[in-house]
Amino acid sequence: ILGYSAPLGYPRHFDTTWLAEAGAQKDRGWLGIGVRRQLTPTSTFDLGVQRDVLGEDRSSTKATMGYTVSF
Repeated sequence: ILGYSAPLGYPRHFDTTWLAEAGAQKDRGWLGIGVRRQLTPTSTFDLGVQRDVLGEDRSSTKATMGYTVSF
């Protein structure tokens, strides 16, 4: 997986980040874009879209959502 991120709202605030990824695994390849928002010092929320570009499910598009908490 190759990823890229850049802060949105720079230089005033850094709590929202633009994300992009490209990945490959055995018989599958995909591209994805999304946004990550820092909700608290220990939690983030992610929202994005991922599309398969190689393999049998080439036309497959998925919405992704995640919530992360650290201790």
